[in-house]
Amino acid sequence: MRDLVFDTLFRAYETTRIRVRLDPETARRRLAERCETGWPALLKDCLPSFSADFHGFRLKETQGDRLVLMPRLGGRNSLRPVIYVLFRAGERADECVVEAEFRPPNMRWFLYIWFGGVLLLPCAMLLAKAPLLKKLFFVGHCSLMMLGGWLVMWVSRIFGAREARTSREALEELLCQIEVEKPDGLN
Repeated sequence: MRDLVFDTLFRAYETTRIRVRLDPETARRRLAERCETGWPALLKDCLPSFSADFHGFRLKETQGDRLVLMPRLGGRNSLRPVIYVLFRAGERADECVVEAEFRPPNMRWFLYIWFGGVLLLPCAMLLAKAPLLKKLFFVGHCSLMMLGGWLVMWVSRIFGAREARTSREALEELLCQIEVEKPDGLN
């Protein structure tokens, strides 16, 4: 049951496949070079911005032949989709298939702590020596907090799916630019 609920909230917004006329290693390396890394990229994400313009990708981590990217669309947003990009060999020797999965950020630990705390508070209040009306009010308040946590997650899925489309278009454009770049070492 737990996995069904969390998989519903954290399933991928969308998955896309893009064919690129490069070998997988070259495509992965060139995409990683085009992404910002380190503290300067993190600081840029923390600066307030009211622009919805796309500002590139930040390389979050590298996992073998997979890159984990964060889109940079204006300022910081913890609910922004995370992009898992996997490079696989294509049917021909000179092409690869780039599989990009746009997923919500993994906030399971936040939810465990939030809902655990919301569930423990009414239990503690029911055991406390307080008037019954005060206990019932507190239990009702915690129920609203529980509902609010679920509502935040569902609303974030709506906005995250919209940003996933923008990020997909930007990733497709970036891969097209990488594909037409001159080979390494040639000017």
